[in-house]
Amino acid sequence: LYQQFGKDVDKLKGQLGSINAVAGAFASEAEDLVKAVQKAGGVFATTGGKLEELLGLMTSVRSTTRESADSIATGLRSIFTYVQRNDTVSALKELGINLRRTRQEAVALGDVNLENQFVGPYEAIQRLSAGLSKLRSTDPRYAQIVEDLGGVRQISRVLPLIQQFAEAQKAVNVARVGSASIETAALQRQDAIETKLTKIKETFQQLSNDLVQSKGFRAFVDILGDLTTKASDLIKTLQPLLPIIAGFATAKSIQFGFKAATN
Repeated sequence: LYQQFGKDVDKLKGQLGSINAVAGAFASEAEDLVKAVQKAGGVFATTGGKLEELLGLMTSVRSTTRESADSIATGLRSIFTYVQRNDTVSALKELGINLRRTRQEAVALGDVNLENQFVGPYEAIQRLSAGLSKLRSTDPRYAQIVEDLGGVRQISRVLPLIQQFAEAQKAVNVARVGSASIETAALQRQDAIETKLTKIKETFQQLSNDLVQSKGFRAFVDILGDLTTKASDLIKTLQPLLPIIAGFATAKSIQFGFKAATN
């Protein structure tokens, strides 16, 4: 993600959030989407594609064919390369499908230098989907275009790209909105932990209250208080006798020492 789509660490959280959201909403695992970035991300980004668009196209194919993520990603890399070749672009233009920006489109985008430039991989698939929908799948021109877009080996990936573009658009929308999904999930986990801690605190407080209010605990406190009072009274009673007791102890110590020295 960092190498292919911007080299911006600040964007990584949102990009991972997009993958997380798409994987949760469609029949495509996060590992599948990462594989698409690894295999096809470089070509896709170089031709003007965005991460959310790549996730959408990968999802449309993966959820339809259920082929391995590795084979799909490798196929997408080939398709994104073929789709901008001059002979492919010329053949499509004869069918009214223009994959190069016109002057009017360039002006509308605010950059006249975009005239005759490739429209980008995602928009190219969108235009192909709309244009080829006017042809029957049994039309020889349809079959020829499908073959031109990736060769015979990629037909199983080209067809879902063209025919399931609506699914790709749904996934793109989820990816865009889901860029904050990781942060949202983290906040939800924090809320869950806070709720558990609050519950533990309340349970402990209730336990403490029940313990204090129990008859056994009150009896224990009463006994402890009675013993403390009696101990205090005993100390007060013995206080006048402390010098005598200390003198007696001293005399005994001297006597013991004398006997020990004599022996």
